[in-house]
Amino acid sequence: MKRYFIAILSVAIFTVACKKSIETIVEPSKQITKTTRSVDPIIRFNNNDYLISNGMMNFTTFTQYENLFEVLDANNLTEFAYMVEESDAMQSYNEVQSEELKQNFIGSIVNDMGLIKIDVYTILLDFNSRIVYATRTGTAQDLLNAKMGNIASSLLSFSMDANDVIEELIEHKTRGILCNERWAASKNQWTGVLTTSVIVPVNVNATLQANVKYSSSGIYFELQTESYCPQWANIGNTGTVVPRSLYYSYSWERRCGTSGSGSNTNSCIQSVCAVNNRCRIVIYGNVRALKHYSLSATISSNRSIPASDSKSVSIAD
Repeated sequence: MKRYFIAILSVAIFTVACKKSIETIVEPSKQITKTTRSVDPIIRFNNNDYLISNGMMNFTTFTQYENLFEVLDANNLTEFAYMVEESDAMQSYNEVQSEELKQNFIGSIVNDMGLIKIDVYTILLDFNSRIVYATRTGTAQDLLNAKMGNIASSLLSFSMDANDVIEELIEHKTRGILCNERWAASKNQWTGVLTTSVIVPVNVNATLQANVKYSSSGIYFELQTESYCPQWANIGNTGTVVPRSLYYSYSWERRCGTSGSGSNTNSCIQSVCAVNNRCRIVIYGNVRALKHYSLSATISSNRSIPASDSKSVSIAD
């Protein structure tokens, strides 16, 4: 019941496109072949050992969690998520959810109940309520009870949309100084439908759309665009390709941190493992929230009807 996993992420602050460039852009091109599930609770990745303990990922320090994102190639981080999902030591959140409820990268490294251990804190991500619960001295059951409204005094709670949780947990532990800058709001927009002359196996014309999205989960924040063929499930493994060109431009500014900007054109038609005609490009993926962003995308195809047609979309905050 393994799902494909979106090829994402790059650099501590990173992005994805056809080729690596300075600081941000990497495009997923390779696929990961499924293997027999591993029983080893230790995942070796990027010369570091990551532990699965008590049915959840256990990052021993905040630094170890943040260093997970210090990769140059987004495919590498995809491999990490895939190794977690292929381990018998835990079952990920994404493995037990329907397609509509699956999360991005973070859904593959929290367990089926939304739990993860980072440093001295056990953390629960309640995606439905958009709340992150954390405890230093309480139990996982305390966190699960909090989802039902029974919040113990030992618990901390944060909004996924208005809190940089890792930073605030570090502050709670060390009594450091918090960043007081604003949080960018989550947004998700699609273009209109672009019709092509490609006929898919269900004997209809294939269509294309582009998506732009900024999402937050409290302990992970992502800015992404996608070129998408809505008929991808019907196409399956038939080899049918719906050619497209996705042009995107972006800028982002991290809260109390660095910034980035750029543009690119992408013709990728496969970046989701084993699924053709979906290509997601992560502009920013990190444990730190953004202060501002803008992202626009235009999708076109040399098979469009009418010829030279295109569809555009943009978000900003």
